[in-house]
Amino acid sequence: MQLCLFINHSIYINLIFITLMLEFKIMKPVISVIVLFFFFARNVVAQSLLPEPEWTNTPAVLKGQIIGYDEDEENMTVEVYPYAVYDLDIVPSVAEIKEDGSFRMEIPMYATRQGMFARIGPWYGLIVLTAGDSLCVTLDLPEHLQTHPKDMVMRKMMPYVEHPLVFEGALADLNNDISRFSVRELIWYTYGNVHQNDTPMSPEKLYDAVIRHRDEVYSRIDTLDIRPVTKEFLRLNAESGAAEFLLRPRGWVNTNHVGCEYFKKVISEFEPNTLKWAYTAGLPPIANALDFAIFNDTLALRKNPETDSLYALKNEQGVPYDKAKAYAFYLLGGRDGVIQDGIIGQGYASKLSQDTPFDEKELKSLSMLKNKTVSHYFLKKNERLKAELEARRNGDHYTIFVSPTNSGEAFLSEIGKEHLGKVVLMDFWGTWCGPCRDAIQDFEKKHKKLSELGLVTVYVTDGKSPEDTWKNMASGMDGLHYRLKDKQTREIFDKFGFRGWPSYLVIDKKGRYIYDQTGFHEEEMYETILKALKEDL
Repeated sequence: MQLCLFINHSIYINLIFITLMLEFKIMKPVISVIVLFFFFARNVVAQSLLPEPEWTNTPAVLKGQIIGYDEDEENMTVEVYPYAVYDLDIVPSVAEIKEDGSFRMEIPMYATRQGMFARIGPWYGLIVLTAGDSLCVTLDLPEHLQTHPKDMVMRKMMPYVEHPLVFEGALADLNNDISRFSVRELIWYTYGNVHQNDTPMSPEKLYDAVIRHRDEVYSRIDTLDIRPVTKEFLRLNAESGAAEFLLRPRGWVNTNHVGCEYFKKVISEFEPNTLKWAYTAGLPPIANALDFAIFNDTLALRKNPETDSLYALKNEQGVPYDKAKAYAFYLLGGRDGVIQDGIIGQGYASKLSQDTPFDEKELKSLSMLKNKTVSHYFLKKNERLKAELEARRNGDHYTIFVSPTNSGEAFLSEIGKEHLGKVVLMDFWGTWCGPCRDAIQDFEKKHKKLSELGLVTVYVTDGKSPEDTWKNMASGMDGLHYRLKDKQTREIFDKFGFRGWPSYLVIDKKGRYIYDQTGFHEEEMYETILKALKEDL
């Protein structure tokens, strides 16, 4: 990274200068000692402002109080999003808030110091936590908002208040600085405006444009009246944002083959393979971008001897990664490194995200990982999943059916007749479909409300979802579950013009199809169902 390069270069220059001074004896001994102390002290301070974190499984504590807390207000929650570089499927941590607005929660960590996004009442932003230590935050809602809690104009202004939060405890100074609006503007800065027009650029021009914008951000950082540690943090944030943008070039460039040299250039410029980027919450998306880099380099999908040799290692060690991951390792120069550990971990996370515990081969491969933080994390998560599945199977909140019909049309007719007089939501999903699982999770609160009003939910999948995985995942989803033949789902998709997964169908109380849509449009679907539930037969 540029900051590290600057520091290292300054050390080299200092050493050369000092060597010359001693060699030619152009300074008196006392002055030489003073100069030596000044140069090295300056470099030590510069390097110790944000020391590189280490791997950890030790949680951090976030506690505090919302003054003016109103438990009936919908947005009065405290949520933290602790995504790990090796697991992007971590469920947000939600605090239990007492009547006086106080709360305390433990947050899982993968690094000893880690940035993550948080929602504290109506405020949303980035905070930095320290493993094994506490950060205390007080949000004093403006008097007007306490008196008029439903005032949406005032509520929307909350993120822009100069000092909405006060932090105490670990890294309090840094957190107080980055909660200021003038600093938050730079944290939220995106590189989406690097285009001067809507025409895609060449990869080279995109790279140059992003570097220019990053340097402009550096200049803005230098003008801020903030602590040096905060300036270093903002530089890290600008670096990680630029790197992530460049590692996901599709849509911004005029080619499907950016080439491995492009990726290597980005990696060489930003040096992302360090836990230091854990400070900015930028490491997980960067690892994920490199995990899928091969899809921005179509020629790399062809045979590549170096990639193939890395891919072959999975047969020796049982590590769950495919050719895309092998290509990422090739770009990074091998299997060992922070991002490589994250990419390997994401392979394990993908398995558990489908509610499928590890088999013996996967457990053995976990035990062989060099990174014991990653292996310990997934072994514990695997045990929790097994216990959760056992508890689910003993519940009565879901039902699995086998459809007696052989056609898609007959299945629809069967569902319509059986639930006539009720509103039915049919959710076509797959165990393998990330957007399907995300939509189910995002719709959970609204789905619970609609179910209490009488909604019947029918989850439909087909043979592309492995049966054991499907049964495991279905046990965590309230509703009726069907696994159809591929032929049946094709017929249904053709009938309604569904283009992919997830797709949705809503049937009203009279058996009419009132909503059909590919893709999750939360508000539109919610309002359609709510209106249908309120209508009489």
